[in-house]
Amino acid sequence: MSLQTVIFDGFQIERTVAASPAEAFHAYTDRAAKAVWFDGGDAWEIFERSLDFRPGGTEVSVSRAAGGGDRYGYFARFHDIAPNERIVMSYDMEMNGERLSTSLVVVEFQAAGAGTRVVYSEAAVFAKGKDTVESRKDGCAWLLDQLAKYVEGAKVGA
Repeated sequence: MSLQTVIFDGFQIERTVAASPAEAFHAYTDRAAKAVWFDGGDAWEIFERSLDFRPGGTEVSVSRAAGGGDRYGYFARFHDIAPNERIVMSYDMEMNGERLSTSLVVVEFQAAGAGTRVVYSEAAVFAKGKDTVESRKDGCAWLLDQLAKYVEGAKVGA
């Protein structure tokens, strides 16, 4: 699967969550915690889910909307980890076995008063006509909103 014609783009999203950097980092990196907020609650059918959080480790999530439809694959590798501070990773995103993009991501966890400022930065190569930076940014913003709900004790997936 190669990206025949590509578009390079990137974005940054920030959220402040009502949790300490250690709590937010744990929610982002613990397999059981991340499965709650990352997998979309009852709205998604999960086919495969794994998380080996360490430098060189991988994360896999393969799913589709609960009512059927396209099957999405997320295949990540962790490159650098500074506990409670930073994660550097790359990932491929696929739809029905066809690659949509390849991305490099930095997630930072910064103390902000009684909470944590989560800064998510992504640079990506998108397959032209298959995905857009606007769509990816919206999806990642939704995921950070789910992370915030999770650490704040609210219902995720809504």
